Amino acid sequence: MQKICFNKNWQFAKGSIPFNYWGHLRIDEASKKTVDLPHDFMIEEKRDPKSLTQRDGGYFPGGVGYYSKTFFAPAEWADKVVFVEFEGIYKNAEIKLNGNKIKRQAYGYTTFMVELGKYMKYGEENTLEVIVDNSAVPNSRWYSGSGIYRYAWMHVGEKVRLEAPGIYVKTLKADTHEAFVQIDVHVASCEKYDASPFRIENIITDLGGNAAGDPIVGNTCTATIKNPKLWDTDSPNLYKLTTNLYRGESLADTVETTFGIRTFTLDAKNGFVLNGRPLKLKGGCVHHDNGLLGAASYVRSEERKIEILKKSGFNAVRTAHNPPAPAFLDACDRLGMIVMDEIFDQWRISKTQYDYHMDFDRDWEHDITSMVLRDRNHPSVIFWSIGNEIAEQCGTSGAPETSRKLLGAIKKYDDRPVGLALMGYDHSPPNIEGIDSVVAPLDFVGYNYIHGDYEPHMEKYPERVIIGTETVPQDIYTTWNLTQKCPNVAGDFVWTAIDYLGEAGIGRAYYTKERPDIESHLYDYPWNQAYCGDIDICGFKRPQSYYRDILWGVSDKPKMFVRRPSKYPHESEKITWWGWHDGVEGWDFDIAEGTEVVVDVYSPAKSVELFLCGEPMGKDELKELKASFVVPYKKGELKAIDSNNNAAMLSTSKAPAKIKLSADREKIGADGDLSYVTVEITDIEGKTVTNAFNAVSFAAEGAGKLLAVGSGNPKTEEMYVGSTHSAYDGKLMAVVKSSEKGEIKLAAIANGLKGAEIVISAG
Repeated sequence: MQKICFNKNWQFAKGSIPFNYWGHLRIDEASKKTVDLPHDFMIEEKRDPKSLTQRDGGYFPGGVGYYSKTFFAPAEWADKVVFVEFEGIYKNAEIKLNGNKIKRQAYGYTTFMVELGKYMKYGEENTLEVIVDNSAVPNSRWYSGSGIYRYAWMHVGEKVRLEAPGIYVKTLKADTHEAFVQIDVHVASCEKYDASPFRIENIITDLGGNAAGDPIVGNTCTATIKNPKLWDTDSPNLYKLTTNLYRGESLADTVETTFGIRTFTLDAKNGFVLNGRPLKLKGGCVHHDNGLLGAASYVRSEERKIEILKKSGFNAVRTAHNPPAPAFLDACDRLGMIVMDEIFDQWRISKTQYDYHMDFDRDWEHDITSMVLRDRNHPSVIFWSIGNEIAEQCGTSGAPETSRKLLGAIKKYDDRPVGLALMGYDHSPPNIEGIDSVVAPLDFVGYNYIHGDYEPHMEKYPERVIIGTETVPQDIYTTWNLTQKCPNVAGDFVWTAIDYLGEAGIGRAYYTKERPDIESHLYDYPWNQAYCGDIDICGFKRPQSYYRDILWGVSDKPKMFVRRPSKYPHESEKITWWGWHDGVEGWDFDIAEGTEVVVDVYSPAKSVELFLCGEPMGKDELKELKASFVVPYKKGELKAIDSNNNAAMLSTSKAPAKIKLSADREKIGADGDLSYVTVEITDIEGKTVTNAFNAVSFAAEGAGKLLAVGSGNPKTEEMYVGSTHSAYDGKLMAVVKSSEKGEIKLAAIANGLKGAEIVISAG
């Protein structure tokens, strides 16, 4: 089928649904504008401490959005089939064509197709409308976004056609000498065309276009590939299957499927083995949002996340707690990242008032099937998860039966391992028998925050494969050592690899006088970020990420951080369950000389010695790769030298003087590609001033626009849209989006500082 981008020139307006609905939507005329997809209208709304989403949603409001797009349908389309594919709409989408309701999709995270034929006007203009109803909040435990937040595509094809989700490529057996790949092809057709003879040809090539064997005829067949290049986390080799459908001698349809060749096993004795190589999963959980962009999902925003995680040593991600964007999985395929693809955060019992429990019984099979058919050809997808911390996990509300049904729905289409993430037990003893009945049919069991059971359960459940599906950063030394020690534990997934919007402040550091009821985790507005990620929402590494680098062997050099000076000098800093000490990689503080500060040093060595302005401040053994010192603040140079004779150094900056801009890519695509521009406040010598919080204003001109601005500051009222934002610890981020071929000039200015410009080439 022909695949046409359907993202451009949608008309958008905010709306409301009157109590007496009767099919009518009240439109806010003043809010009308033209938008391109992806579009998240929630990120454009000002947060409100009275918002019903509260801290879970980062205090962003819910709402109703109205989208419409007019397009011309050529007369020749009357003999074809026409679909629109939506990769994701959050949530309760109602689709209309020329005023006729044609589809409803409740779940906000699964891809779905809408056939347009019945109400299409051929040779004329047609209007497609999408009503997005995210007004019933709370319906999520994190920032959800609102709107058509992923890409949309139009598909036009013959009535006898190949179904892309119906093509399945599976590795049967493989090593470096020979691979056997099974191909299953489904042909869709209308009854009157069924008698027409057709022939299917399958051609496999590498991504360079080189043939990987002879063409194979048949809709169910096995291809033999000599000397295959296997897909692995270190060498993510990919192949392309071109499937041609012939009717007589005429080519009726073509579908290309990217896949990888790899084998794996999973058992309690050997753990996870990829291509014959034992591999522990160095994993992290990720939500679907894209930080400063809100929920809006671009190819580049998804790819950049995986690039950053790979550089920090991760080899696996868990899509918490819903199917990700297709672009996310494409990036995992290309870059070599193993995926645990998760479908639901709840089944029949709610966690928030209006969440998926309202739709589960009606829609679960449709949504889980959508996930599996869409994602099963991705070599990066190794594990399926049918739920996270399901409230009925102890066996209530038909959970054992539900578990078997969800498992069966996946196994109908794919045979990869299926599991479920169990919640920890902080408040009451678990019903072990009930839990066992729920997880008994599954291939692995995810343990959230219960790493203390890893070793005891080797004996109690000798056949059970465990994956640490959620662990906290502050326990990483213990959990990682247990993961390495226990063969029944396949890997560890930290909560979280990348920070996210919503669940505001769950990872904060605090002092009791700031928040006496901290254990309730009900933090005050304007907190909007979780502040628990190894990587912040801009993509900057946080202290815990550098510690992980040392633990995992990504780096053998020491790192040093200074905890933010306390307003309460006689009280030590505390951290929440998901938190980490709030350190700054700098020696710039607006405090009196002699004020005591805490310095943390991470190193793989045995001991470390600290020096301030050349004078020794103490020497200490490194315990669990960490040592801490209390130092009287004094401007100058702070230096740590470990027993391996490696050093880390911080020094005082001069006054803020100028702005520095640096792009992750100065050459990008011309149509909706992104460049992430790091913005630093520096002194006259170009050194980042880590106590600078200047407000920076931006202007973009040329072949693109400024898409978002923001920082890693978790507690701010500033918006991520607009043209001005304040620095945090001396830096912030601007995101530029291309619109056509040419140059995009981004200028940044701030009061009292020398401005800066950068040019991004789009083409």
